[in-house]
Amino acid sequence: MNKAKRYLEKPINKKILCIIGVIFLCVSVYDYVSFSMQRISMQYERQLEETGKQIAGHINRHMRDSIALLDASAIGFERYEDIHSEEALQELHAMSEKLDFSRMWLTKINGDAISSEGVRTNAEGREYIQRAAEGKSGISQVQTSKVNGKKNVVVYAPIYENQEVAGMVIGIYELDSLETILNTDYFDGKGHAYIYKPDGEILVGPEDKTVGLIITSGKEGTIQSEESKVITYQQELHKNYAYYCPIGINDWKLFLTFPNEIITKDLSDTMMATIGICVKIILILSIYLFLHSREKNNELRKLAQLDSMTALRNHGAFEEFLDGYLLQGQKENSVLILFDVDKFKRVNDTLGHVEGDRLIIKIAELMKKFFRQEDVIGRLGGDEFAIFLKEVYKIEEIEERMKAFMNAVEGIAAEFHWDMVITISVGIAVAPAEGMNFNQLYESADKYMYESKLRGGNQIMKAENYYLGRE
Repeated sequence: MNKAKRYLEKPINKKILCIIGVIFLCVSVYDYVSFSMQRISMQYERQLEETGKQIAGHINRHMRDSIALLDASAIGFERYEDIHSEEALQELHAMSEKLDFSRMWLTKINGDAISSEGVRTNAEGREYIQRAAEGKSGISQVQTSKVNGKKNVVVYAPIYENQEVAGMVIGIYELDSLETILNTDYFDGKGHAYIYKPDGEILVGPEDKTVGLIITSGKEGTIQSEESKVITYQQELHKNYAYYCPIGINDWKLFLTFPNEIITKDLSDTMMATIGICVKIILILSIYLFLHSREKNNELRKLAQLDSMTALRNHGAFEEFLDGYLLQGQKENSVLILFDVDKFKRVNDTLGHVEGDRLIIKIAELMKKFFRQEDVIGRLGGDEFAIFLKEVYKIEEIEERMKAFMNAVEGIAAEFHWDMVITISVGIAVAPAEGMNFNQLYESADKYMYESKLRGGNQIMKAENYYLGRE
């Protein structure tokens, strides 16, 4: 009887052990799910905020560069006694062919204006006419074209004669052009960016009634009461994450959003691997969870530093590295090269954004081929790239390498069978002569790059007579 009893007890003990094991597994998995969801959500929220700041910063720089271009152009028109002379209008027409304005105007102080296409009008009383007359350059409030119904802004800069404002040069900038910046793939192509005004009007971005309602009313008013913030909102039955912040141009703000399914998918992939290991070997569950968690953290940390399209360093990572390098005292023999694609908008408008993205990826591949492993390369946003060179002693060698690279970029059109010319504008800044940190070097290189663009593009511009050090 005792032997039979002991025989019956063995299966019961195994069942109890299995139940305990299953309970332990379930508790462990539940704890890990909670921990992973919280950690991954925080990582994506940080990435959302970082990406939103990068986009807003790039839009701000892009629009201010437009102002800088007109400021530089206005100086050239000061040599004409009459800015409506035939010679001045010819120069205006040639300039409009090079710059990304839908139309340009030369306007006298009384409001009389002639466009780059020869159209005459009078703009007396316009707010931007008054500001230009006061010697200010800038960007007007958004207006709607009576010709094509598109939203645009007026970029203006005063023209002086004997230290008095005699007129102004004006460029009409269509806001649709900013879609090139906003349409970059964010969060596996499921993220969307919008430019809007505090009153809820969406200036640039895809039509979305839910987003429009969120921007108009906000969730419990938070979108109106905070300068910038990460929020969540419901779209039908789905949860979405969003970040909004000021752009720094007029009263414009940025709204960047992506669906929660990205985080859910990331978590699902993690859990499948975890459950597989837990079911097979419960004893090594804790070791696996630790290793997997650390690996995931590294992947997300790396993801936050890389541009999603090209796998080059993104703006934040590039700036962080350069500032850290210069902060260590490594200031001699360092060079920052900045370039972007001439008339990149034409590629998107003519061939489509898919081909535009293909061009960006190809340029990144050429950068990896043409530059040394110790050189730091990155994509700052849109079609803007940067290269930071260490241990360089001859500026001529840099120029020769960039010329070879520019030739390779020109060859992309033939490789892709495109019937157009692909060129880049390049600006070069040297440390420490032109800057001791990223912002200072970027400002110098950006100035040279846009000087190249103003001269027709496909050029390398830098300060003259820089000697980098020993031979």
